[in-house]
Amino acid sequence: MNFIDRLHKLFAPLVNPQEEQLKLALEALQANPSEVAPHLVEPDGCIPYGRNVLLRTDDVEVVLIHLPAGAKSLPHNHGDSFGCEIVVEGELTNLLYQTGDDGRLHDAGKEVYPSNSLVYVPKDQIHAIENATKKRVVTLNVYTPPLAACQQYAPEEPAQKEADRVKNARFNELFDQWASSYDETVYDSQGEYQEVFAGYDRILAAVVGQIPLGSRTVLEIGPGTGNLSRLLTRGGYHVIGVEPSPLMREQLKRKGIEIDLRDGHFLSLPLLKHEKVDAVVSTFAFHHLPLEEKREAIRLLQSHLSDRSGRIIIADTCFIDEASKQKMIERAKRNHQHNVLHDLLTEYYELHEDLRTVFQKNGMDVSFSQLNNYAWLIVATYPEAKQ
Repeated sequence: MNFIDRLHKLFAPLVNPQEEQLKLALEALQANPSEVAPHLVEPDGCIPYGRNVLLRTDDVEVVLIHLPAGAKSLPHNHGDSFGCEIVVEGELTNLLYQTGDDGRLHDAGKEVYPSNSLVYVPKDQIHAIENATKKRVVTLNVYTPPLAACQQYAPEEPAQKEADRVKNARFNELFDQWASSYDETVYDSQGEYQEVFAGYDRILAAVVGQIPLGSRTVLEIGPGTGNLSRLLTRGGYHVIGVEPSPLMREQLKRKGIEIDLRDGHFLSLPLLKHEKVDAVVSTFAFHHLPLEEKREAIRLLQSHLSDRSGRIIIADTCFIDEASKQKMIERAKRNHQHNVLHDLLTEYYELHEDLRTVFQKNGMDVSFSQLNNYAWLIVATYPEAKQ
């Protein structure tokens, strides 16, 4: 019995098959390179690989894939279908992706399959196939139900990449410069920033104290050198830390603080859509966002709270009203605190009313508790949430 006849005999009778049935049928087919070669097709110019549908019923679709040397597909999914594939010839590289909160694809690793590998293809997989060798790759794929409504993901536009690069640079430059001396600054009782960070350990403890009872996973934005992270891990929390500065991340790692540390910032959260946390915390970082970006950041953070008992807890500089802010500006001038004055004039230190409006527009109530002359504890909760 020839290859096509065997294929039809094995796959045509399948009705609503499960993973194990597909694997058994592929194994029983015993496809080899010489007998599939006459059925290979070349790329048609629309996609970088040849694709020949050998069988399609109401329940299954069997496809022969020919990936020439060096070819690589765009990332794609398989709609509502799942399936199995066997590498008939060559070595296949499977590039995996996951959709982040920003709607973009993020690398999720790669798998390399040599000849005769039998691979399960889950329904929700987003991947690209690549031939990183100098010889052709041939795979035989079977899907159920037949492929429909598959989505192909276009490569990121250069303009978007450049916008992200500029935004990341904005977050990184200051913190990279500050990384080696950050701890010295926040604990310096005589320096120019002594009032800004007065009672620093007490501030960190106040943030931790507002995490809802029963919480297990906490998202920390801007962990910096890890001072709050260390306190959180000592409290038994699993911490996902999102830090844009490579040098800050290095300082944190040197301290031996074990958290799930990721590259990102308020507006680019490196979390998958299904990843949820019980609370979001941040210290002395929120003021780097203009008010409109704060609104967007809150929306993104909310999307990762596990339920409506979750909280957003921030310690940062802000002011009751404009008169209070102007008072501190004049004070910095009189005391020749040039760096503090520069910050007051250039950073986005908001007024309470503006912050309250931003949170309320996102459906959250917010409270303010003063921690020192500059810093306030900002706790945002959903109206129905109770500690």
